Amino acid sequence: MFDVDLERNIPTWYSTIPLFIVASLLLLIAIGKRAEDDRWKHA
Repeated sequence: MFDVDLERNIPTWYSTIPLFIVASLLLLIAIGKRAEDDRWKHA
């Protein structure tokens, strides 16, 4: 049996955490652009 649900190893966390951080920063930038009513917010 091969279970892909339980990946509890360091390489998985090492590649997942930076992606989560970058996605969070992108979300903050998008929220900031929407709050400023920037003309490039939909680009």
